[in-house]
Formats: sequence, C-alpha cells, structure tokens
Amino acid sequence: MAGLRLTINNGVVVDDHLATSDSDFNAAGDIDNAYYPLFGTHLRLEHWPAALNQGPVAAAKMVGPNIAYDRAPYFFSDQCNLDMEHAGYVNKHVTRRRKRTSHHRVGGRSVERWTTVSAQTSTCAF
Repeated sequence: MAGLRLTINNGVVVDDHLATSDSDFNAAGDIDNAYYPLFGTHLRLEHWPAALNQGPVAAAKMVGPNIAYDRAPYFFSDQCNLDMEHAGYVNKHVTRRRKRTSHHRVGGRSVERWTTVSAQTSTCAF
C-alpha cells in the first residue's frame, strides 16, 4: 500500500460508509477498522460475516447510493464440541465483573445472557 494516502490504525480506517481517508478508495472486510456509530468507536473484525456484510455497502457506495454499514458486530467460533456466538460490543474500559442474568435452552442449545456492571450486555450461545 506504499504511496497510498490512507489512514492506518489497526487496519485501514473507514467511516460508517466504509470510505477511507482517500475519497478514491473504500475498504471492507478483514483489512478495515470500521466505525460503528451505535457504539461510537472503530472496530476491526477479522471474521467472515463482516466481509460478507460490508462488501455490498462498499459496492453500493461505488455505484450510487451512499448507505451506511449499520450491522452489529458478530462472530462465532466452534471449538471442539463447544459452539460460541457473540453479537454486540463491550469496550475494554468496562469492568470485567459480570453476572449471569438468564439461562435457557433454545433448539437443544444452552443460551446464557451476561450483564456487565455497566449494564452493557453480551449474549453467548453454547
């Protein structure tokens, strides 16, 4: 990327329309550090759902309608026989103390909802 005038900070910094600091370029997927207006911060998600969902927003910006990328951050991981999913964002300044606020089964899976002291929530499915 030598010679390009792009702002780099844990990836290519983009706004909520996936525009870079150079108006001739957009970025999407693993390379970007996207702005999430819902959370008021940039996040880099190196997981395929981000690339899948950001691509159409970047493409739309190139051909006409300038739409915002407004999906909640999401990732999942399957580790041995443990399936984990996470949607949303809890920033690094939130205290790590959490309490389980609900637990139930959905389709044979155990779903737990955790609440941090700051009342932000994280939902995990196992």
